[in-house]
Amino acid sequence: ERYPKARFLCVGDGESDGRKILSSFPENLLEATEFLGRISDEDKASFYKSLTVYVAPQIGGESFGIVLAEAMAAGCPTVASDLKAFKAVSQEGTAARLFTNGDAHDCARVVMELIDDDEARQELSARGSARACDYDWSEVTRSVLSIYAKALQNR
Repeated sequence: ERYPKARFLCVGDGESDGRKILSSFPENLLEATEFLGRISDEDKASFYKSLTVYVAPQIGGESFGIVLAEAMAAGCPTVASDLKAFKAVSQEGTAARLFTNGDAHDCARVVMELIDDDEARQELSARGSARACDYDWSEVTRSVLSIYAKALQNR
């Protein structure tokens, strides 16, 4: 209602479940929602860059927030549920905004705050991009090699 021209792009394998959930929603929301299925690794960065906000509403089962790291690396302002893994990747909500897990109203509040505030989105994008650098393979490799070196020293 607040953003009549909004489009909701849903990615992943949950199209049939998503359509079941949306079946009780108003027609205008259905018309604004598009299920894209899986996105190839080659297309992910351009997909994330095309978004005003990326929302990761997972309610559990995430051992690591790779989806957040990918969106943040593309410079996309990111909103996520406050799962332990997402808190870690987002540095407790500084590199991505968090909402209460399972609370649709809190999710909507956070997303709307970002949509309404260009400066906040830009700042979040910059913090997210900086945080994503910690997960660049060169950084990960350096960390792993450092751990191996310490292990070998202790032999």
